[in-house]
Amino acid sequence: MARTDPAVYPDRDSRQRQRDGKVARVAIIGTPRSGNCWLMHLLSRVYDVPALFPSVPANVDWARLPAECVLVLHWRFVGTGLKTRLAENGFRTIVLARHPLDVLISVLHHTLHYPKEDWLYNESGTEEPIRGASPCSTAFLDYATGPRGATLLSVSREWWSSPAVGRARYEELVRDPHVELMRLVTAIGIPCRRPVAEEVAGADLAGLRQLHPERKYHFWKGQPGLWRSLLPTREARLIAEAHPQVFAELDYDCDPDPNLDLRQADANWLQFMRLSLAEMDTQREGLRARLAPFEDIGPLALGVARSLRGLSLRYPRLSAAFKWSIRAGVTHTVPAPELEPT
Repeated sequence: MARTDPAVYPDRDSRQRQRDGKVARVAIIGTPRSGNCWLMHLLSRVYDVPALFPSVPANVDWARLPAECVLVLHWRFVGTGLKTRLAENGFRTIVLARHPLDVLISVLHHTLHYPKEDWLYNESGTEEPIRGASPCSTAFLDYATGPRGATLLSVSREWWSSPAVGRARYEELVRDPHVELMRLVTAIGIPCRRPVAEEVAGADLAGLRQLHPERKYHFWKGQPGLWRSLLPTREARLIAEAHPQVFAELDYDCDPDPNLDLRQADANWLQFMRLSLAEMDTQREGLRARLAPFEDIGPLALGVARSLRGLSLRYPRLSAAFKWSIRAGVTHTVPAPELEPT
């Protein structure tokens, strides 16, 4: 019997929801490091549908998407036609905003662990120049005030004022995830299928790290206003003045801590880095312990490989015949090589 693909052949409940106009297809669009993954997880859980992270429209196979899903895209609004494409495919769109300075600090930390995310196909640059930099360094300030920083921040800004698009703020989601999630569910217009309180309780940072161990460093502090402990007044205002539209249209203030000086800001960042390095060391030691039983296999395999290599160089035709016998056992179509005369 041919296997049916649920992405193409929705189940009976999905077909009924389509008739009732209650199909849960939600697109979350926002600047990277704005809490997109967290919101995707929450909505996919309360609607009991798959969570997808294609990141860019080119990665979306529109014809074979699940009948219901929540997906995340980091893609601009202006000149892309993405809003129309989402509407044609039955998606309700939510744009997520986060304080621009918190976004940029989060990008900086993220780059330590994932230096090649290729967000927006590296439009206007990459994050490579800031890997290992500190928030007050020239490298980071150049990045944050330059075209690459502007490109990333433009995603949420461009979508924010679009009509027929739901809005959400990361800060509100952190402050009261239950209330904010219920507000979004009401705006989407589709009732929850799982208890919101239960899903919120299992979606804290520790829970998300457990669910995604391969991306555990993706979930860092999650603390609104963290930038105020890392960017003194001069540096914070330098970045804010480079992006006046972003701050104005998303309605965020640049209100740095007047008591934070450069020395303390650097000390705070170094403390965060020490904690990250200690966590990485713990993980590395755990991996080393798991691999310990296999340590003796490495030298043994290397010795065998070297011996076989030596034999193949000394007896090339014999080696060719041996390789042919292996391939012939699979295909039976490889002509036998000619051996040395005896």
